[in-house]
Amino acid sequence: MDHKEIENLPYLLPTETLALMFQYVLNEFDTGKIEKKDFLLILSQLTDRQVMTYELLKSK
Repeated sequence: MDHKEIENLPYLLPTETLALMFQYVLNEFDTGKIEKKDFLLILSQLTDRQVMTYELLKSK
């Protein structure tokens, strides 16, 4: 997953989808599969979409 893929996503996504995407990106960064620059861009895009849900994501 790269930041261009995230940019093309709709702004409104189900909270379950967002939570899974956040977890996936965090795991990818943790294992070194995503560079820091791309990681921050992806987090920025996902955060924009999370704000549009008007819901807090539940932590596990």
